[in-house]
Amino acid sequence: MTDPSPTFEAIVDRLLAELTDDELVTLLHQDQPAIPRLGLAGFHTGQEAAHGVAWRGIATVFPQPVGLAASFDPELVTDIGAAVGVELRAMHVRDPEQNSLNAWAPVVNPLRNPLWGRNEEGWSEDPHLTGAMAAAYASGMRGQHPTHWRVVPTLKHLLAYNNETDRCTSSSSLSPRVLHEYDLPAFQLPLAARAVGAVMPAYNLVNGRPCHVHAELMDEVRRFDPEVVTVSDAWAPTNLSGAERAFDSRPASHAAAVRAGLDSFTDGDRNPAPMVDALRTALDAGLLGVDLVRTAARRLLLLRARTGEFSPDDDPWTGIGAEQVDTPAHRSLARRAAAGQVVVLENRGALPTNPSTPAADGGPRRLAVVGPQSEVVKHDWYSGTPPYSVTIADAAREAGWLVTSDDGSDHVAFTSLDPRFPGQALTRDEDGALVLAEPLGDPAVHRVIGWGEDSVTIADHATGLLWSGQDNGMVMIDSTRPGGWVAREEFREHRHDDGSWSLQHVGSGRWLRHEHFGGLVSATAPTLAQADRWHRQVVSSGVDRAAQLASGHDEVWVVLGNDPHLQGRETQDRPGLSLPGSQVALWSATASSSGPRVLVLVSSYPYALGSIAEQADAVVWTSHAGQELGHGVVDVLTGAVGPRARLAQTWWADEVDAGGLFDYDVIGSGLTYQWSRATPEFAFGHGLGYSRTEFSDLDLKNQRVRVTQPGEPALGLPPDIELTTATVTVTNVGERVVDELVQVYASALEHLLSAPLRVLVAHRWVRLHPGESVRVSLPVSSQRLATWSVRSGSWRVERSRWRLYVGRDCLTPVVSAELAIEADDPPPVTWPLLGWTADDHQGVEFVAAPAERGTAVRAVGPGVGGMSWREVTVNGPVRLHVGRGRGRARLFVSFDGRREVQLPTEPGWHTIDLPLPPGSGPLEVTVEGSAMLWKLESLG
Repeated sequence: MTDPSPTFEAIVDRLLAELTDDELVTLLHQDQPAIPRLGLAGFHTGQEAAHGVAWRGIATVFPQPVGLAASFDPELVTDIGAAVGVELRAMHVRDPEQNSLNAWAPVVNPLRNPLWGRNEEGWSEDPHLTGAMAAAYASGMRGQHPTHWRVVPTLKHLLAYNNETDRCTSSSSLSPRVLHEYDLPAFQLPLAARAVGAVMPAYNLVNGRPCHVHAELMDEVRRFDPEVVTVSDAWAPTNLSGAERAFDSRPASHAAAVRAGLDSFTDGDRNPAPMVDALRTALDAGLLGVDLVRTAARRLLLLRARTGEFSPDDDPWTGIGAEQVDTPAHRSLARRAAAGQVVVLENRGALPTNPSTPAADGGPRRLAVVGPQSEVVKHDWYSGTPPYSVTIADAAREAGWLVTSDDGSDHVAFTSLDPRFPGQALTRDEDGALVLAEPLGDPAVHRVIGWGEDSVTIADHATGLLWSGQDNGMVMIDSTRPGGWVAREEFREHRHDDGSWSLQHVGSGRWLRHEHFGGLVSATAPTLAQADRWHRQVVSSGVDRAAQLASGHDEVWVVLGNDPHLQGRETQDRPGLSLPGSQVALWSATASSSGPRVLVLVSSYPYALGSIAEQADAVVWTSHAGQELGHGVVDVLTGAVGPRARLAQTWWADEVDAGGLFDYDVIGSGLTYQWSRATPEFAFGHGLGYSRTEFSDLDLKNQRVRVTQPGEPALGLPPDIELTTATVTVTNVGERVVDELVQVYASALEHLLSAPLRVLVAHRWVRLHPGESVRVSLPVSSQRLATWSVRSGSWRVERSRWRLYVGRDCLTPVVSAELAIEADDPPPVTWPLLGWTADDHQGVEFVAAPAERGTAVRAVGPGVGGMSWREVTVNGPVRLHVGRGRGRARLFVSFDGRREVQLPTEPGWHTIDLPLPPGSGPLEVTVEGSAMLWKLESLG
């Protein structure tokens, strides 16, 4: 009888027993060195895989996550995750050192605000939908083997990270309810599904504490798996003692990070020396114990063990070969995914459209495809390199239309206004450089496309290649698309009062000028005053061409949207929700069309369209859907694939309705579809099919339920208990097969707390043939109706009354019924009283308490704020843990009278004893200026 294979834990513990303290420290860097004496190969954490394997050459590129979420189809997303996992394994076979099996995906920050530059990387503004879809993607990558993982996914970014502006120094202020009800569930659901093995903290701070030293957040994720690895974001450890100024030295910051639970430092690029030196110094100084280093190293080795690295004979994934990239099955899946995320927002009879319908003259149907997205397939920062790409214009030709396409750019000639260079123009030299030279024959023409805020890309008309600023100041005309950490291909046009123009390279901030020798034009002028001036001649207007095409074709598709590298991306938030003015002008120019006008939006995020949506015969949205974008869109427009996607993110009518970029209080400020009272342009859950459906006869299994709270505090996710089942009749009263998303929402009619105005509690797809009617049953779980109790520090389903309704979106109820929930009263307030967990807050923000765990409260800015408890039993004197910063600070306690607490004059944290009379009643603390309250302890 042979001995069973050793467990991963046993293998790792044997390795740990042989590792020296110095070797343990080196394992905490992203690039772990090989340790030949133990047979350990080199290893590094992290391979980007947001919607396909990125940055590793040819790979299948699927739609962006914000698009995939619109499919509301976890099975499709699981299939995509599996394909990505197979391709990453295949690349790992080719080059194990460069292609890590630790994937840095998915991003699960709920899409609170559509101005976030990284909107494309997230899934939905609903945290539970985000968590469910991300769990599906991650489980596909991971695979279904009980012990060996095909890929180890990593959740990004813990936590409350929705702004690129000041992202390394801004603090997201979260109440306990917002933390538990909005920001955490998207992380907890994939963890609970055992679909991920790692989590990445965010760059920002939460409640005044940098996420990379936020022990409480790391504790939350490890409720589900103590062995979950935490990997830092790039250079974030340096920020702790750098931009954030949270620590005075790297040894102190790095020690605090390990104490908080960070396992791996992505810092210093591939040079581990600074991290190793900092941790060794921290160990020598007693700031850190080697036992915590060993714990971190153990988690990292277990991650490697899960991929089969230490047990190759037992690895079920070794059958994946290097050739399993860009397979026919993955191409087919990419096309299915591209079509499955296209949302029809408006349709006034224009769709589905048919290229076989004869034109008025009996000839083939003529289609104009106009706009900056008509002839391209855009990449984002985390895209892979697709093996091919199908544009919307190409797919329309393939479908049978007689297509004329035009990107809508202005064709422009720039000639010098310098009298020393009469008639000389900007042109492309033989070596690809931008030069000032006498044109040979016709004027040198360039295609200019505007992306908003005066941002443009400029391409040589003859070659189609883009202008691209270089590190040395030269401008080359050699790029096929915007790309890079800093997009080199972005320029800004400035029109002077005299009608002349200057050009700025946005990436460097420098202005274009000619060099005095050699004719080169460089981006080296530091100021506008030193920039060259040009005469800008529009040789051919994109607006004029669009108008001509519209009047000369039977149908017009105007294809607008964003470039994911410009005006909204990692490091850059969006300037607004509106379409760029140049794109609005293109749309307006097509008004002369006598046939249908279809607006196709290809974008990473929602827009506020205003009157444009009312002018269009149809409006369709797709994310940047990867290599099969064109096929996916045209398949839906023609009805070859019925539209079945729904918006997983609200399209607000005004960016004011979306809330402030830094306002994370979704409950108190009434944000996202769940709490907002604003009327959006297109609501969460909106999307049209090509056949009409009706809902009727909604029945609830239980209309009144009694909920017993768990005996132990309910932490992590709320208990998943079926409260009732909603059953509704769905009927297809149209003439086409239709896929209908049955959406069940709950709206609080009575509740002890500020419960959601609406929340998605269940959904299911159903396919119906014409005339078919089915009964659909969907369970309603306590998980979606629970709220976080600040008194018990756990989940509760409170006594409440809800309206359950089936809607075409979150704002359009069709049939409804009432559900009453009976429950015991909330527990009384218990001591100590934490300022963060008060019953109510007004005008405050949350900051870090003096301990490594804990949150304090202060007024917003220099103003006045307060916190209160509705009913407190006081037994005598109390001890206040208070703080003050620089400047004015006052603090008052109100209980049977109002008392000012005399704060010490020096900044810092202090304890102050305050006499209070015994009794019961409301207690309130008011903070002014820099005064802070952490907690009150009873001394009675």
